[in-house]
Amino acid sequence: MKLTQPRGLAAAIFLTTVVLLAAACASPAPAPAAASAAAPDHDSAVPPVWAVGADRLLELDPDAKIPTNILPMYGQTDRSQWLVSAADKQFIAQTSAAFGGRESASEVYAQKGLKFYLEDQYEMAMKRLNQAWLLDETNPDVFYGFACVYQDHQNYLEAGDFAATSIELGQEHPVRMADCAFLIAAQAGARVPTEGVPSQAEIVRIQDQLRPLFARALATAAPSDRGYVQLQAFKTQVNVADYEEAWRSADALEGMGEKVPDTYRATLEKHSPSGQR
Repeated sequence: MKLTQPRGLAAAIFLTTVVLLAAACASPAPAPAAASAAAPDHDSAVPPVWAVGADRLLELDPDAKIPTNILPMYGQTDRSQWLVSAADKQFIAQTSAAFGGRESASEVYAQKGLKFYLEDQYEMAMKRLNQAWLLDETNPDVFYGFACVYQDHQNYLEAGDFAATSIELGQEHPVRMADCAFLIAAQAGARVPTEGVPSQAEIVRIQDQLRPLFARALATAAPSDRGYVQLQAFKTQVNVADYEEAWRSADALEGMGEKVPDTYRATLEKHSPSGQR
């Protein structure tokens, strides 16, 4: 039995929990994967385009050549030129025939992209995700994949936008839904340095937005995924100062035999002591 943490205190401590977002943001991978020993795609002196965005990268390196097929949705470039359009039509026709339609083909290419993401092959991941988008612009897994790549490069502002789009398009995979909710919260934290601590009303709005996402993810998760989804819920709830829900998640994790991360537990204990549960 826990007592409700007064939500009026959330704004006062939101900045403290934001530190956790930057320091302990977990990779939203669908499943654990071994780290890749492959060399990075870019020279370490220049940040990858997914870390800073194309415009900022060109400011840092005016001579940078940025292929449009590694930018989300091909950088939203005009793809109406005849040769490009003809190539697109041929690709769509061939893959649709091979996989039983555009939507099915899109899902195949989205999964290829996520596989490359898990292998830290970000350029290949973006190329396959863009092909999936070309086949079906409403595929939520495409935008989940974009969010994953940007999250890995600590670009939570754009990762949060892609995560929100994935949810808006009907993302129903429990693990991916939980990851998207986590990134929507991370985006709120990433805005603090430039926009300041959110208002109380905005924090409550974020809390209310995320609660049903985690409830749906937990209700539909396979037994093997429930621990991961519950952990994402717990971390997110601490990060957005939703302490009543965070205590419930902590108890649920312990009931599953899962470890509650010490750093997050310490933050929870600090702002919502056990005496207030």
